[in-house]
Amino acid sequence: MGAVMVATSVGITARILKDLKFLSHETSRIILGAAVIDDILGLIVLSILSGIASKGSINLASIGITLGIIIVFVIIFTVGGVQITKKYGYQIGKLRIRNAPLIVAAIVCFTFAMVANMIGLATIVGAFMAGLVLADKEEEFGLKKAIDVVDDLVVVFFFVIMGAKVDITAFMNPNLLIVGGIIAILAFIGKYMGCAVPVMGMGTKKASFIGMGMVPRGEVGIIIAAYALSHHIIDERLYGIAIFMVVITTFIPPFILEPMIKSIKRSEEKGKK
Repeated sequence: MGAVMVATSVGITARILKDLKFLSHETSRIILGAAVIDDILGLIVLSILSGIASKGSINLASIGITLGIIIVFVIIFTVGGVQITKKYGYQIGKLRIRNAPLIVAAIVCFTFAMVANMIGLATIVGAFMAGLVLADKEEEFGLKKAIDVVDDLVVVFFFVIMGAKVDITAFMNPNLLIVGGIIAILAFIGKYMGCAVPVMGMGTKKASFIGMGMVPRGEVGIIIAAYALSHHIIDERLYGIAIFMVVITTFIPPFILEPMIKSIKRSEEKGKK
């Protein structure tokens, strides 16, 4: 349950900042940079948990081995892949195949995911690393735009499947609602305080904005919860609480971020005058 609360959703946070036309501000860049690192840490935690789940116990040696595997995987596939992409990536555009960049991106994605699974890591770790490798070529070949149609379709099924696993009847229990509320509050306060305090030197308003921008959990939290449920680490009740926490921490921040942005803009305008 602690692992479910680790990650910040890069996609959700970026979309909020883009819609509010605040994406280029220094505080937004800090949020997005921290959110990417946060997601990587979340995936590392997921990989460690998957190793623990397969062995049935917590073992420091096992955790150390898992971390070692992750580091080697990142160095070989991500750092090496980025260098190869920078050096030979232009060749993708020369392939005489319809939608060649999209096909190559899919091959890289599935290959990385398959290798991650083979060495005992979560498949999402491999897919995420593939995205990092191809990030430099995204604008050149329009990879994100090419995959938007697939994304729109698959995401719907993802959330339907994740939602279908929630046992709604469990929330008829008042005690469960209380626990869910406490978990959501802890998730909210933990991320807000943990991310606002280190940047308090920028001023209270900007620090509060960064803390609030890091609160949304989104899809990574759901993926970790679904993994734990499928491997019988948590039951349907805890899964429902996890989804409840994700929903609360995802939908509340946008309503708070907008007035925060207006306040920061007013302060900066006054400073210029």
